[in-house]
Amino acid sequence: MMPVLTILLSGLSSAFAAQVSIEADTPTFSEGQSVGLVLTVTDTSVRGGPPRFPVPDGLTAEFESQQQQQLMLNMNLTTSTIYRYTLTALKSGDFVIPPLPVLTAAGVLQTQSLSLHVEARGASTGGVNELTGELSDAAHWVGQMVVYHLRFATDRQLQNGQWVPPEGKGFTIEPGIEPVNSTYTVGEGGTSVGVRDLYLPMRFTQAGEVSIPGGALQAQFAVERSRRRRGQMEQLFPDLGMFQDVRSEMFSAPTLHTTIKDPPKAGRPADWTGLVGEFTLTSHVTGAAVAGPVKVNVGDTVTVAVDLVGDSPVSGVKLPPLVGDGFKVYDDQPVATGTIQQGKVVATSSFKRAIVPQRPGPLTIPSIDLPVFDPAKGEYVTLHSDPVELEVGGSAASAQVASFSSGGAPQGPIGAGDELLPIRPAPSTIPRWSGRYAWLLLLPGALGLVFKGGRGLLVRRLSRAATTRAFGFEDLPTDPHERLSGLELIFREAVAPRLGIGAAAVHGEDLVRLGDVAAEAEVVYRLLERARYADGGGGGSTRAVEALEQALRAFVKKLR
Repeated sequence: MMPVLTILLSGLSSAFAAQVSIEADTPTFSEGQSVGLVLTVTDTSVRGGPPRFPVPDGLTAEFESQQQQQLMLNMNLTTSTIYRYTLTALKSGDFVIPPLPVLTAAGVLQTQSLSLHVEARGASTGGVNELTGELSDAAHWVGQMVVYHLRFATDRQLQNGQWVPPEGKGFTIEPGIEPVNSTYTVGEGGTSVGVRDLYLPMRFTQAGEVSIPGGALQAQFAVERSRRRRGQMEQLFPDLGMFQDVRSEMFSAPTLHTTIKDPPKAGRPADWTGLVGEFTLTSHVTGAAVAGPVKVNVGDTVTVAVDLVGDSPVSGVKLPPLVGDGFKVYDDQPVATGTIQQGKVVATSSFKRAIVPQRPGPLTIPSIDLPVFDPAKGEYVTLHSDPVELEVGGSAASAQVASFSSGGAPQGPIGAGDELLPIRPAPSTIPRWSGRYAWLLLLPGALGLVFKGGRGLLVRRLSRAATTRAFGFEDLPTDPHERLSGLELIFREAVAPRLGIGAAAVHGEDLVRLGDVAAEAEVVYRLLERARYADGGGGGSTRAVEALEQALRAFVKKLR
């Protein structure tokens, strides 16, 4: 009996013996990579807080977290405290973390030694399980835009990843352009490799030697849990394949170095706007279906679209004023966009200029000249748009009458925020109380009297009355300026349902989609323009507003 009892006691003693151990998530990793390092203390407690221990030169270890775990081992409950560290390789080579003495409640316990191998950057198979960084172009100039590309390839099961952009002096990540992420799988060496790419728009902001610290990726991999850390259910069903941990590792790209210069002062144009990059500048008449001069009449409006496209953001850029004889010009608000396509920045700023011819005959809208600095050539160049040729019909006298203006159209462009069909404050359509409609207060009673037997007739009459007053012509103010705003609102609300857009979004170029009433809508639109630009741009000419209202009433009647 005594031998059996001795064996049982020794088994219990070994089951509850305090111990410490250390292990790395992986014993082999790459230069610049961070992996997890786990110190496990079983059936005892540590004195003096999380253990700190020295590591060989070329490695760093930082404490991350602490947790407690209870496991059923050999039908006995075992308690473990797990201390997790982040181990980072600063250089390649073979390293040994020596046995670590840990002060515990059971005395000083010692871990086993741990051998690690760190591969040189680029030594892994085809760059697998490494993070690389590169610039899309050779950067040399302040203001130049490039794309910083981070690439991570792995043959392991990557659950999730969080990018950490580089930060430093002399460059900035452009906020106006969204970074681009892509994830795909390729075959390398007969195995499947997952690849994650990040493209960041980067602009250089100061001259001199600029170092770009490598961006980083916080990667989370799915790993099978070690037997020591499995719970009771996991030990009972070890082959289900459902017991996995998520292991976090940090990967960093190498630092890049480049020399940046200021664009030269010699040869710098006085009207240079600061644009640095490769650009194109084009212009054309919107809606022109054939080549050659576009035919218009005196007083009509022609919209000229100007597009500035390049590899650097162009938001905030203003075109030089358009100067010439025989026409007036009105600028619309530009629309700027910027994206990354195939690893390159593609930025566009679209301008629209309304041209109103003032005399008949051939008319040339001159080209636009815009100086930029070309980083590839290392010099300033001037972009030239194509001139626009018009063939203007009618007469100057008809233009004077058609404009309904004694002073002509405004000289020079209007404000940048104005559009060809502006949104004006709606005039008040509530008339002053005169007692004229006091009988409406008796309407509920009248409805009660005629409800029986006369309801259908009354509803039909009310419907017709509502239809005739739906657009509010009768409620428009008498002041010409306020009446013009009201007429514009009526026009917007009349065409918006047919266009499938909101009234505030209606623009002259949309009217072509109105089908059989497009021509009449175009006439009303032109009258709106003339009424607005009459009296030197102040608008509100009585004659112009009257002509507009007459045409608009006819147009609304046709829509019904």
